[in-house]
Amino acid sequence: MIYPDSISKFIETINKKKVSLVVGRYSTEPLNPGLVQYYKALFDYVFLIPRELKHTVFLNGQIGGGCDFINTDTFRELNGFDDSIAGANVEREEFYLRLFDAGHQSAANPMIKTRHHFPKFFTMIKNFQTRIPPTMELMERRSAYFTYDQRFKIALPAAASSLGILGFLSSGSYMEAMALICTGIFFLSSFEFLAESIKRRGAMMTLEFIPLHIFVLNLIMVIGANALLQNKLRKLKWF
Repeated sequence: MIYPDSISKFIETINKKKVSLVVGRYSTEPLNPGLVQYYKALFDYVFLIPRELKHTVFLNGQIGGGCDFINTDTFRELNGFDDSIAGANVEREEFYLRLFDAGHQSAANPMIKTRHHFPKFFTMIKNFQTRIPPTMELMERRSAYFTYDQRFKIALPAAASSLGILGFLSSGSYMEAMALICTGIFFLSSFEFLAESIKRRGAMMTLEFIPLHIFVLNLIMVIGANALLQNKLRKLKWF
């Protein structure tokens, strides 16, 4: 669902930047309310675009967010989306890379927002499983700019949370100290997400988000690491 100013901002961006593609971003307000949906909307808001670019229109960046305006002639020139890609998966990213390779320019405008219907818990997990590996494969094969390729931003709090939980479940002062240090690292490295969550959803819902956030971060890290390993082995022709 677009906002009243979405189309006018698209047109303004196209006229100013003279590009073939304009990309907006997700709103933090999902169309379908619920704990997982509120979480996913905030997660995408924080992780799909770096904080320093949230109020900047920037060229040739793909923020993966919710709505695109594509020049008709360019779309036809590039033969549209690749319909061999099954389901609603990475056809947009693949098209963006072909657009980039063909010498066209795009503009990402985070001020253009759309409200989105977010999946429930098990569908969200399935989407991570089906979309992360092919996205990483695309990113391995081409040198294009994806603002949401923020592996450190996900890997650090994921690793810290796992080690912290392991430390709390173990015995000994050394493990307890490690658990406290890792807990501190988790909260420091998750500060942007937690701050946005408290600002938009309040402290109580943020507390409900924390176990879900730990699970999602670790799930993404595991799926991403497995996809990266498979890509490397594929290059070595091990399978």
